[in-house]
Amino acid sequence: MKIAVLSPVPFLPATQGNTVRIDALTRALRTQGHEVWVVLLCDPPDLAPYHAAYGADRVITLPAEARVPRFLRRLNLWLRRRAGQVLHLPGRHYRRLDDLYQSRWTPHLRRLQVRIGFDAVCTTYVHTSAALDAFPDDVLKLIDTHDAFAEAHVAYRARGVKWFFYSLRTADECRGFRRADVILAIQAEEAARFRHQLDTHPAGRAADPAVAVVSHIHDESTVPAADHTPCRALFLGSRNAANLRGAQVFVTQVLPLITARLPEFRLVMAGDVCTAIPDHPHVIKLGRVDNVADAFAAAPILVNPVAMGTGINIKMLDAMAAGVPAVSTPMGLRGLPQTCRDFVIEVPDDDPQAFADALVALVPDTARRRALGARARAQVASWNAAQTGALARSLAQTPRCAARSDAPAVWPAQIPV
Repeated sequence: MKIAVLSPVPFLPATQGNTVRIDALTRALRTQGHEVWVVLLCDPPDLAPYHAAYGADRVITLPAEARVPRFLRRLNLWLRRRAGQVLHLPGRHYRRLDDLYQSRWTPHLRRLQVRIGFDAVCTTYVHTSAALDAFPDDVLKLIDTHDAFAEAHVAYRARGVKWFFYSLRTADECRGFRRADVILAIQAEEAARFRHQLDTHPAGRAADPAVAVVSHIHDESTVPAADHTPCRALFLGSRNAANLRGAQVFVTQVLPLITARLPEFRLVMAGDVCTAIPDHPHVIKLGRVDNVADAFAAAPILVNPVAMGTGINIKMLDAMAAGVPAVSTPMGLRGLPQTCRDFVIEVPDDDPQAFADALVALVPDTARRRALGARARAQVASWNAAQTGALARSLAQTPRCAARSDAPAVWPAQIPV
């Protein structure tokens, strides 16, 4: 099949969970024998890594937005959101479904379809789902959701985070889903949630898409991390609200309990989360790393103290691939099947003492660390087989070719390209 993968974010080098996901899914499509084009709905700083990974003829960038229209568009979004905050409007926590989609992309995507003739198109995040309407109904349309955005702010506000990046009304998320033939959920709980939302928010004659679980796909060439038994643990994360809160809680509440018993202990931090944490004598900051293996090489244990979030923690799957044991809260394990958790020591949410106790016991126990790491690594092949099988079945779906919630009635005869 000829497949277009649309990304609204630069994803190479893949240094964050969402970018790792986009790169891994795109590579998996190529591994399955498909012809893949990467279409960037963004302005990447450097195209060289994309050309090296996928070939210069398979990477397409849309014309950059002019400065004045870009400024006015962003100003409009900011003013609407700011007005909601100041006036405490009922919908102040929500964005519109297509707030981040630029309608100027649509004619460019139509021209690409005329020129290349894609058999399938997969867009990233529901907030780019409007891009699917640029393609005819005989093209298989998929959304790689990454996360659930319906009412996403509710759980974050319950944890004291006032503003969440992107929260949608449930009806709007369903409207975005119905632009597609197949919805790819990154974990089973969210797949069930999406099906329930679609069932409880019907849309007349518009058929519902299929919902499939395709989680993160490991790079099986990853070399297992060597356990050099330093007295360290790793916190890996981008600068999002869940990671920021988790890192802050660990440094202020868990770390002192550990160093009181293990003064030589050091927390290694990697990723953009480092920029938000003050310097600390027991914290080593690596900053952003281009290869997650470099982070795992610095510490033999992953810690995941997050207490909120959606989707699945890619860092847990990275640890599995690297053969690294982990200590995590239940929220940090969301989406990871029970059968795949035997390399993790689970501690309760909001219990710094339990987290510290687990680490103090595991850090000096080399044999147990290595046994847990071996269990992690042993699951990689079967995990990947399940994900790639689900991906192949998703691509074998037949386009619905029925009227979608807001798709154009005719393509392309009445649409200028």
